[in-house]
Amino acid sequence: MYLVDTHIHLTDDRYQEEGLSESIANAGKANVSKLITLGTDYADSEKAKRIAEQHQSVFFCAGIHPHEAAKYTEDDILGIEKLLIHEKCVGVGEVGLDYYYDFADKSLQIELLKAMLELARKKQEANSFAYKKCRS
Repeated sequence: MYLVDTHIHLTDDRYQEEGLSESIANAGKANVSKLITLGTDYADSEKAKRIAEQHQSVFFCAGIHPHEAAKYTEDDILGIEKLLIHEKCVGVGEVGLDYYYDFADKSLQIELLKAMLELARKKQEANSFAYKKCRS
């Protein structure tokens, strides 16, 4: 049996410290044949793309996490939209609503989620998905 890890943040510092290639190889040894690393903002999504380009078993989602709802710009949305056409981009994520930590106002999170879901709708024809987080 082969597994797919659909929620990993390979851009996180802990993977850089442990050795990214070693972490990916260890996943393969555990029968995890594909890894989908999720972007949390535009810059992080760009990093996820670069990692996916360097590793055959890694794919990525581009998106803006709800914690970043008070910080994103229209340029970030446009940048995410451009990333979505990349051959290794499999969806929009990590997006959603996260009221647990109260990092961003609910109305801003809802506005951001609508923008991200609109991008997902546009990409829908390419068999992608939206990786959505909902936590209260």
